[in-house]
Amino acid sequence: MNNQNNLHTVKTLERKNFFIKLIKSFIGLVLFSSFPLKLFNRNNKYLKKAEIKINPLAVSRNKDNRKND
Repeated sequence: MNNQNNLHTVKTLERKNFFIKLIKSFIGLVLFSSFPLKLFNRNNKYLKKAEIKINPLAVSRNKDNRKND
């Protein structure tokens, strides 16, 4: 009886350690995936607003507001 009780406690400890490792790895994965917060810096070249240049000849319109062909 005592041997079965010890075996039961060992199994519960193994199960507990498994879930602790699983939770830690999940938290590590979440932290690692959210790590590239450098991308959200204001000085990041990828997030700078693009300079838009409009060719005035391409959008010139006639007096009746139709686009030139």
